[in-house]
Amino acid sequence: MAEEKDNQNDGFYYLLGTIFGALTGFAITETVIFALLGAIIGALFAAFFVNALVKDRTY
Repeated sequence: MAEEKDNQNDGFYYLLGTIFGALTGFAITETVIFALLGAIIGALFAAFFVNALVKDRTY
């Protein structure tokens, strides 16, 4: 049951990374193409954050 709860928290990190990556890409260039690129890069940073820093953390 605890592992299932941890997986739900991981989705929150991916969502935040994607949203703020898209907002950053759009704010810098004001084009949709770079907003999509920013969303992809944000999701990649979120994946790194979840796998490298959050994985071994206890709550």
